[in-house]
Amino acid sequence: MAPPDGEIQRQMDNLVHWAQDLARRCHYRSAMEAACELSALARRHGRLFPYLRSALFMLDAARATLDLDRGVETAVETLAILENLHKARQLQPDLSDEEHGRMARTLACDVYALLAELVGLRDGYNSDGFHEVIDEATEVCRQHDRSDQIARFRCFARDEFLAAGDLEMSLEQARAIGLSPPGPGLLDLRWPAAWHIAWVLELNGQLSDAWLSAIEALRLAPTHDNPLDARLQTWVLAEEISWLGGRGELLTALGDREGCPCEPPVFPPPGEYPAIELRCAQRDAVAACCAGQPAQAERLLAAWDERLKRGHAWTPWLELRLRRIAAAWLAGDFAQVAALAGPLEAQGHQARHWQVLGRLRALRDGTVPAAPVPFLAWATCGPFALPTEERASAARASTPLATAGAGGFTPSSGPSDSDHVCPTPAEPAAPCTPVADRIPWATRVAQWQQRLRAAQGSPEALRCVVDELLAVRPDEVHEADEAAILLDLADQAAPAAGRAVDAWRWAEPLAQRFPSSADVLNLAADLGHAARTEAPQSADRVASLECLERLFRASLELDIERPRNFGRAGFFYRDIGRQSEAERCLARGFRLDRTDAAIVLALAELYCDSDRLRDALAVLDISLREGCSWADVARQAGLISLRLERYGASVQYWRRVEELAPHELWTHYYLALAHLGLNQAGEALAALEEEQLRFGWPGLHLEILRACASSAQGNVAQFRRHFWQARQTPLLEVDYVSEEGLEQLFEKLYVAAQCLPPGDPERAELESWMLAAGLAPDRFFLEKRRHNPPRGGLGFYVFRLKQPLDQGWSTFKGCRAGQEDWQAYVGSWGVLAPSAAEAEKTALDWQGRCYPLPAEVLDFTVHYEDCYDCPGAVWQGRREGIART
Repeated sequence: MAPPDGEIQRQMDNLVHWAQDLARRCHYRSAMEAACELSALARRHGRLFPYLRSALFMLDAARATLDLDRGVETAVETLAILENLHKARQLQPDLSDEEHGRMARTLACDVYALLAELVGLRDGYNSDGFHEVIDEATEVCRQHDRSDQIARFRCFARDEFLAAGDLEMSLEQARAIGLSPPGPGLLDLRWPAAWHIAWVLELNGQLSDAWLSAIEALRLAPTHDNPLDARLQTWVLAEEISWLGGRGELLTALGDREGCPCEPPVFPPPGEYPAIELRCAQRDAVAACCAGQPAQAERLLAAWDERLKRGHAWTPWLELRLRRIAAAWLAGDFAQVAALAGPLEAQGHQARHWQVLGRLRALRDGTVPAAPVPFLAWATCGPFALPTEERASAARASTPLATAGAGGFTPSSGPSDSDHVCPTPAEPAAPCTPVADRIPWATRVAQWQQRLRAAQGSPEALRCVVDELLAVRPDEVHEADEAAILLDLADQAAPAAGRAVDAWRWAEPLAQRFPSSADVLNLAADLGHAARTEAPQSADRVASLECLERLFRASLELDIERPRNFGRAGFFYRDIGRQSEAERCLARGFRLDRTDAAIVLALAELYCDSDRLRDALAVLDISLREGCSWADVARQAGLISLRLERYGASVQYWRRVEELAPHELWTHYYLALAHLGLNQAGEALAALEEEQLRFGWPGLHLEILRACASSAQGNVAQFRRHFWQARQTPLLEVDYVSEEGLEQLFEKLYVAAQCLPPGDPERAELESWMLAAGLAPDRFFLEKRRHNPPRGGLGFYVFRLKQPLDQGWSTFKGCRAGQEDWQAYVGSWGVLAPSAAEAEKTALDWQGRCYPLPAEVLDFTVHYEDCYDCPGAVWQGRREGIART
């Protein structure tokens, strides 16, 4: 006889509480067993929600037990159930559509977050699989209207940048997400950010700063959703840093440090938390090396090597194997070093873990001396630090890691190792550098280069050079360097001359002739990319995507230190819509060359397109601080900082634009916007005067900003004068400001108009002008709605209305440039109302203030129901014109 439903529910509730308690105490192996028991019980009795909860427990436990394959398999199965109602009903036949949709919306993001962590640990945080998970997760968040969860997946960017070897951007990511407590209902990410910062600083040898960050992470451990787990991880990391920094035992180093708990955490029994046991073994190996026993350290690490390999835990395996190599190096066993390094390099390339490979290279090259944790730079203190007498001279050649400062290409203040050494690797010469005398046709190449520079803007001259280049037979080229130089010249000239297809056909035999040259393969692939662009109708016949991708991938695997190769590959992936792969290539190119403007701007644009403005600004800011002298880089930084309301930084960026490209239009206009954001009305007015000298007349945009500055100074008379001047300018003539720019200007003007008394005729005129032009800001409607008392039961409706126009439209105050030929337009309104009828009336009433002719309703949609708010119009949407036939 089957147990009653109440008894089944009680059993499942007990298992849930048991699994939660075990996980809270970090008994993850036992928590996995409890979750499996819950899963079996839920499946047996057709209960989907408890089954899904058991999957979440298993995924979290799989991370801690390093049972990664099992975790990934569970996550994939769980997502299939959440995405497919038929699969879900196989487990619970009476499941309704609404219940399934609610579960999918609630749990899918959690499953994807755990899956991303598992795939990152298994395949690498810079691997294809990891990027695919992040892309899918972001898309699912949008599908389920969970845009609030997208930031959760962007937090993985710190791990991506770290794996890619860009420690500075990794720190920027961690510091940006961990500076302040979260808002209501959001995850508190301060502890993982502090832990990550300590780990990155340790890798870079900044042990004093790493120590301070580890102590901060210990203080923040109670804010984590599992405080004991956070404390365990931080304690082990802090002990490792303590040994490396020469402090010895952590308790001794901490002493009675105020505000930091000195009692060690209670570790779970052996076998319950393998991931922390691995970290303890690595810490003990560091202690053994510091005690002069590297052979013992190597044995400690070897015990874990095969275990991680069997479990396909490749990310922790790469770190462990690198430490084994360092221990063998310290023990003088260089035969063991050679035996261990080969598999590490192979797996590092497969995972694209450039950071581990970079540390291995630094160890081999002697750039940084051997240490139990191979650093990317000399340690700042402890037994593996640079000798004191050598620090001053070495420090002059380099600087420590710093994040982008809020003040604009200025390193942020804070604790730092002033004597830190962080050598910047020299950039290998690009293929188009001056030709060596050993090249047989050195004179001809030099002549081609000179003629290319002189032929800019002359297609005929370019074609002549291209004809001569393509006349060189592949069998005449004997060295890969020679082929790379010729291909680089062709890559510069052939697309501009309309000969990209011919150049690609000429380049293919060269790529086959030199299959081991990264530059040759990369430049040939870039010509193939240009050929596809030149002949889009027959692109696949000219150069297949598979062929080009194979060439690009081979070139990047042959040499991971060529920024332009990564840049060209990034442009290729961007153009074919592979944004994740494009980001990975461009980010690597940026890591290798901070000042390549093409790579910097492309990477920043990619981040902007995915709503990652902060990341875009960080890239631009770092490039400027590293010495980039392209005005476009400073200009983009200025524009993005304005959008982020970082006005102090924006002032510096626009001043930099003026230095790099003096006397250009718009520079002082944006400088004035930044000054207004800082309430520096006098400086804004001075900038506007300079802009008017360049612009030639007081345009609408200048008069509106002058009105805003006058309002900020409390000069109402001047505000009225400049508002009147702006109002005299027909919008029909304003073709020099974008629609987005007009929206921003009118929002600023509306705010500035608050200096006028209520009921003032000019305030009424401004409202009428904004509505007629479709430029009324959201805050205008918010203030109107606040006159209505809040209530429940409201729906949010979006109405589309068709507004007919007559002969008077072209001279109407709301007609903007490019709209004079419209015979009608479709506008939209967002409305909060208790019913569709009320919402329709509100939308038509507001539209009636936009033009004298009556509008008609096309359709409407309901986005939310049962809202509690003030009823009324929420926003006025952009318009779609219907031109006269």
